[in-house]
Amino acid sequence: MGFSELLRWLAFGAYLLGSAGVFLGLVAARRGLLRAGACITGLGFAAHTMDLLVWYGGGAATVNAAFYVSVLAWVLLVVFTVLWKRLGLAFLGMAAAPMVFLVYTASFAFSGLNVVLPKAYAPAFWVVHIGALYVSMGLLAMAFGAGMAFMYMEQKIKTKAKLAGFQREMPSLTAFDAVNRIAALFGFPLFTTGLLSGFIWSGLTRSAVFTGHPREYLSLVGWLFFAFFFHQRVVTGWQGRKTARLAIWLFIYLLSSMLAVNLLFPTHHSFVETP
Repeated sequence: MGFSELLRWLAFGAYLLGSAGVFLGLVAARRGLLRAGACITGLGFAAHTMDLLVWYGGGAATVNAAFYVSVLAWVLLVVFTVLWKRLGLAFLGMAAAPMVFLVYTASFAFSGLNVVLPKAYAPAFWVVHIGALYVSMGLLAMAFGAGMAFMYMEQKIKTKAKLAGFQREMPSLTAFDAVNRIAALFGFPLFTTGLLSGFIWSGLTRSAVFTGHPREYLSLVGWLFFAFFFHQRVVTGWQGRKTARLAIWLFIYLLSSMLAVNLLFPTHHSFVETP
């Protein structure tokens, strides 16, 4: 077992135990278990970060497709941590920790596929294009979790159901809604930046801004969906259940379209092995 593979399995084990600790700590209102889960997840994050640095620093002409999925899991955890520290919303861990574990685990399924990296893929472009898209996805993932919690708690309140266990420790509906607003306010400009940088780079390297690939059509549809979410949330002033549902469906659409196109259609940055 090589050093990189060891790091991956360490991260996998830590994410598994950490996500269980965070989830159970929140559900059972056990702060000690929550802290232990957070610390173990932090150890997994450290191993994950080291593995990504080793992976990216290899300088190979091809990169394992698992790397891209692994980066998405890493970004999800970073976004969650920032929101947790800034807003004090530990409840996001109920969605974030299991989601990070699942996405990271999914990366193992792509370990046998390689993606050829064009010479034109400069590091700066990679950071702008992939980084902006992934951070926006991370924000939407948190809005997805907050939206699910919002609808669950709103139903409890409307039916005047008795709150028991962890339900009594849940934040107010306003706190859930704040995550939704942050996802719209910052996520849409980041998604736009990531999408626009991709088209600009395509024009510079392929002499064609729009190539007609299914990824481009689905991305533009996703951008229009995101733009509607941003407009209704920030400009029109929608809030509550309406925008919670929008965030949920937008995240599902973007994640599904990203996986579908990457798996089914060979491109220079898909997860289908190129000859």
